[in-house]
Amino acid sequence: MCQQDPVPVEQEPLHHVVLKNDAVMVIHLTLPPGETTLYHTHSHDRIAIGLSDSTIAQQEWDKAEEAASPSTPGRVSARQEDKPYTHRVHNVGTTPFEVVDVEILARPTNPTSNAAGPIAAENPSARIYKHVLAPGASSAMHTPERPYLVVAATAMQLKMTAP
Repeated sequence: MCQQDPVPVEQEPLHHVVLKNDAVMVIHLTLPPGETTLYHTHSHDRIAIGLSDSTIAQQEWDKAEEAASPSTPGRVSARQEDKPYTHRVHNVGTTPFEVVDVEILARPTNPTSNAAGPIAAENPSARIYKHVLAPGASSAMHTPERPYLVVAATAMQLKMTAP
């Protein structure tokens, strides 16, 4: 059986770039039940935010498929990619798997000094905060030290204010 050559993540047919600038590339993946992505390569530190209740198995290049694991809305992970990471994703569940993948295109020269709240995940390029807000609730007031991206894992109306 012949494996296809890996492609850069932004060229994998089910990964759709929704935002790209000099700092980040934001990719949305929707993987139907039973489907598998092509082998694809991530070359930058990245953050993944789960958007669906689903079950996936991942397979690194030239390795066996890993055991299935659940994905839930709001699940976050951070990977440090000091060398390119090549894998494919298999949706072994019965519902679509959706994830937002944020690739940090340039690693900052200095780490962020102050935390704006409990840290959900971190790598050398990004710090992730997870705010679970009930309708009408607010997060604590804070001032980001760096550029930032807000991703809502579930549908909501969001209003941002400054002091």
